[in-house]
Amino acid sequence: MTDLDYVEQFHTEGFVFLPELLPHDLLKRMQAELPKVLDEPGPQRFLEDDGTTVRAIYGLHQKEGVWREVATDSVVSKTAKSLSDQDLYVLQWKINPKSAQTGDQWEWHRDFPFWQAEDGVPAPLAFTAGIFLDDIDEENGPLRLVPGSHKSAALQEEREAWERRGITDRESNDWSSLVSNNLSFAISDDGASTLSGDRQAFTACGPAGSVVFFNSNVVHGSLPNRSQRPRTLALISYNPVDNAPKNWPTPRPAYFVNLDPTPLA
Repeated sequence: MTDLDYVEQFHTEGFVFLPELLPHDLLKRMQAELPKVLDEPGPQRFLEDDGTTVRAIYGLHQKEGVWREVATDSVVSKTAKSLSDQDLYVLQWKINPKSAQTGDQWEWHRDFPFWQAEDGVPAPLAFTAGIFLDDIDEENGPLRLVPGSHKSAALQEEREAWERRGITDRESNDWSSLVSNNLSFAISDDGASTLSGDRQAFTACGPAGSVVFFNSNVVHGSLPNRSQRPRTLALISYNPVDNAPKNWPTPRPAYFVNLDPTPLA
C-alpha cells in the first residue's frame, strides 16, 4: 500500500490497518516492559469485574523509555503525522490487555464523546494508533470497526447518554463507567448495524507489531477473549494542538488525558 493509498483509506473509511508496521526491536522492548506496567498499582489501573484481571492501564504518556519513544519518535508517530495536516500531540496513551479467557468485551462506542464530554476536546479530529503487542485473530477478541461511521451523526442513544452524564454534574470521581464493560457512551448492536448499513464491520487481525489507525468518531468495539492466548492492544491517541481541550484543567486526572499539548518534534 502506498502512502497515498493508506492516507486516502484512512480519511474515507475512518481507519487503516498496516500489518507489522512496528520494528521488531521496539516491539520486543514494549513486550518486555509490559508486565511491569500491568503490575504497577494505582488509580491508573482498572480491573475486570472479577477484581483481579487488568482491563486497562492509562497514563503511559507520563512514562519515559520505550513508551515515549514509540509515541513521539518512531514509525508510529511518523505515520500519524502523515494522516493529519496539523501539528499533533499525544492526547492519551493506554493499554488494553485482554487476558486469555477472562478479558471481557468493549461495547460498540466512539472515542470522541468521551473526550468531548469529559475533557472538552472541541472536534472529532483526534485519532488513535492501536499497536498489536500479541498476535490477534478472530478467537482472542480482536478490535472491530464500522467503516465510514466517522462521517455519521450521533445516534439518539448517544445523545441520551450525553444528557445523562453531562459535563459538570458528576457526583464522584468514580471513572469506572468510562472503562468498564458497561460504557457511558455505548452504542447498541442495533445502532452499530444502522451505521454499518450493508457493509460488514472490519475485524483487525494480524501479527504482533501491526498497527491500526482509526478516527475518534469511528464506531468500534471488541468481543470477549475466550481463547487461551492474550490480546494486548497498546493505544496512542494523537490530537491536533489546535484541538486541545479548552476547559483546562480537565476534570479527569492527568493519567487519563495529557495536560501538555506540546507538538511532536
